[in-house]
Amino acid sequence: MQLAASRPLLDGGIKVNPASSVTLYANVHIGLTGEGICIVNIRTAAWVFIPNAVMPYSSKPVVVKAVIWEQERLFSRFKFDAATNIRDTVQGMVDQFVTKWKLANQK
Repeated sequence: MQLAASRPLLDGGIKVNPASSVTLYANVHIGLTGEGICIVNIRTAAWVFIPNAVMPYSSKPVVVKAVIWEQERLFSRFKFDAATNIRDTVQGMVDQFVTKWKLANQK
């Protein structure tokens, strides 16, 4: 199931740009009931780090993490079916972010 959650990020064409300050994050929590049901909570987020920001309460510059996008899904599936659903859900959430990012950053 861990591989299913990371597969969209590894195989889905996500390219890493070392000069970019945008971080895309995916967190998957999986619980298993005694009846073989997986309870899955998936949270994806994107943030930027803003260096040398001066906060109103201090004169010293700091690095600020600003969340620019966040999404969460909660669902349950039978264990035999969970990996596919986790992969598809993470893929859909990442695709939504990438689409919105591209639209917002068109030149």
